[in-house]
Amino acid sequence: MSRTFVVFKAAIDKRKRERKRENTDAYDAYAYAYAYAYDAYAYAYAYAYAYAYAYDAYAYAYAYAYDAYAYAYAYAYAYDAYAYAYAYAYDAYDAYAYAYAYAYDAYDAYAYAYAYAYDAYDAYAYAYAYAYDAYDAYAYAYAYAYDAYDAYAYAYAYAYDAYDAYAYAYAYAYDAYDAYAYAYAYAYDAYDAYAYAYAYAYDAYDAYAYAYAYAYDAYDAYAYAYAYAYDAYDAYAYAYAYAYDAYDAYAYAYAYAYDAYDAYAYAYAYAYDAYDAYAYAYAYAYDAYAYAYAYAYAYDAYDAYAYAYAYAYDAYDAYAYAYAYAYAQIS
Repeated sequence: MSRTFVVFKAAIDKRKRERKRENTDAYDAYAYAYAYAYDAYAYAYAYAYAYAYAYDAYAYAYAYAYDAYAYAYAYAYAYDAYAYAYAYAYDAYDAYAYAYAYAYDAYDAYAYAYAYAYDAYDAYAYAYAYAYDAYDAYAYAYAYAYDAYDAYAYAYAYAYDAYDAYAYAYAYAYDAYDAYAYAYAYAYDAYDAYAYAYAYAYDAYDAYAYAYAYAYDAYDAYAYAYAYAYDAYDAYAYAYAYAYDAYDAYAYAYAYAYDAYDAYAYAYAYAYDAYDAYAYAYAYAYDAYAYAYAYAYAYDAYDAYAYAYAYAYDAYDAYAYAYAYAYAQIS
C-alpha cells in the first residue's frame, strides 16, 4: 500500500468522524428550538384563556353595577318628586333646581369617563391586532425557512447520490453499467419511500441512519479497491477536490443561516420583553382607573346623601314652624 493512499485514507476517516459530530449537534439544536416554540405556544394559549375569563367576569360585574345604579337612580328620582310635591314653597323649588343641575354635571363627568375608557379599549384592540399580524408574519417566515431547509436537504441528497453514481460507474466495467442503472433506479425508489415514511413516523429515521451508515462503509470499501489502480487515482483526486469545494459552499451557507437565526432570536426576545412591559403598564393603569372611578362614585353618593339629609331636615323644620304658627292662630 503506497504512502499516498495511507495519508489519504486517514483524511477520509477524520472527515467521517467530524461529519457525524456535526449532524448530532444540528439535530440537538433543532429539537431544542422545537421544544421552545411549543412552550411559547402553550403559554400564549393559557394567557388568552385567562384573558377571556377575566373579560367575562368584568362584563358581569359591570352589568350588575349598572343595574344597581339604575335602581338607585329611580328610587332617588321618586323621592325627589315626593319632596318637591310636599314642600311647594319657592325656596324649595330653588333647592331642587340646584340639585338637578348638580346631578346633570355628575352625569356629564360619568359620560366623559366612559368615553375615555372606550378609547383606551380601542387602543388596546389595535395593539392586539398588530401583535396578531406580527405573529402571522413570523409564522410565514418560519414556514418559508422550513421549506428552504427541505429544498437544501433534497439538493444535498441529490448531489450525494449523483457523486455515488459517478464513482460507481467509473469503477466498474462497461458491461456492468446496465446492472448499476437498474440498482440506481431501485435506490431512488427506496429514497422516495423513505421520505414518505419520515414524514409520518420518526422510527423510519433510525432505519435510514442504519442504511446510510451501511452505504458509507460500502463507499469506504469501494475507495480502497479503487485506490489500487494508479490510473484511477487522477480521476479520484479530481472528484475529491470537487466534493471539497461543494463542502466549503455548504459550510458558508450553514454559517450564514446560523447568524440569521441568532438575529431573529434576539429580535424575538426583545419583542417579548416589550410586550411584558406593556402588559404590566396596562394592568397597572386599569387598576388605578378602577380604584379612582369607584372612589369618585362613592364620594358623589356620600355628597348626595348628605345634601338630601340636610334638605329633609330643613324641610322638617319649616313644617314644624308652620304647624306651630297655625296652632297659635287657632288658639
